[in-house]
Amino acid sequence: MRFLLAVRPQQLRRALSFFLASFFAFACKTAQPPQTQKPLDLTTAEFEEKFPQEKTSPLRAFIPKADTPKCSPIPTQAEVNTSQLHYQDYYMSSSQAVSLNIPVVNASGQRDFLVIIRDYTRFKECTATDNKTVLHYGQVIRAVLELTSYQADVKLSVSWLAANATISGKQQYFYLYKNGWYNLKADGIISSVSGKVFDVENYGLYQGAMPQLIGLLSDSTTIFAPELIFRAPPDNDPNFVMASARAYGFSQAKDGKSCQDAQKKFASDPARAAAVVDAYAFLGKPNCTKDPIVEPEKSKATAYLDGVTVK
Repeated sequence: MRFLLAVRPQQLRRALSFFLASFFAFACKTAQPPQTQKPLDLTTAEFEEKFPQEKTSPLRAFIPKADTPKCSPIPTQAEVNTSQLHYQDYYMSSSQAVSLNIPVVNASGQRDFLVIIRDYTRFKECTATDNKTVLHYGQVIRAVLELTSYQADVKLSVSWLAANATISGKQQYFYLYKNGWYNLKADGIISSVSGKVFDVENYGLYQGAMPQLIGLLSDSTTIFAPELIFRAPPDNDPNFVMASARAYGFSQAKDGKSCQDAQKKFASDPARAAAVVDAYAFLGKPNCTKDPIVEPEKSKATAYLDGVTVK
């Protein structure tokens, strides 16, 4: 037996249109990629209230003192987010590092020694209420290399230091710190590698830990807040001034520029100009001439700058 259903063309078109509209609406809805949850942003006060243990954590990358100036208002996390995460390196003596509120363990008990600070950071810069101190608020993963067997004015590459420690048994240690962010997994990663001798084997551990920590910065369970992470070196401190000027000299030599050309940048600053000459002398060019720098001095300058940018 056959049943015939009489359907008018207009009704059929309506039904078909409804079916197609419903189908495509459902298809578009199911085809959308799942929404990934982003890390949570808090204010500094909210962060300190939620994680009070962070204020006294031994893993803090910045140790404020009672007289440490502050910005007012403190930059917001939204302002910090406009900066890109990047590496930034500093080269200084241990006493200089301490003066900038950077943690120094000094396991060897020496009076003063070379410290290399390597930051993976993003920040918003501001001037403190004293109208002179420049501060950075944001997030940082900070590696501090304490090179107790080297004088504070020696310029060395990070990879060479690790290899040399393995061969000579020199005393040198690296420590990892963080500020401005919280993730439950981070402290475990840091504690597993921090405080070890900086040799070839542990250099590999450091290289393995950094990608893990950097990955946590995009983890949905991570919480951010604009914390104070760095105090910029004062412009009138001759030690910091000379360090940055020597680094400029090395960078110019790396590019083949003559000593006299490099010196021109500091024509009105005899102290910095002398530091540039000192850098060229370190490359085996004691006389500041107009001669372009060629090999092997260009490679030497490149090696001195490898992995360490003087600020």
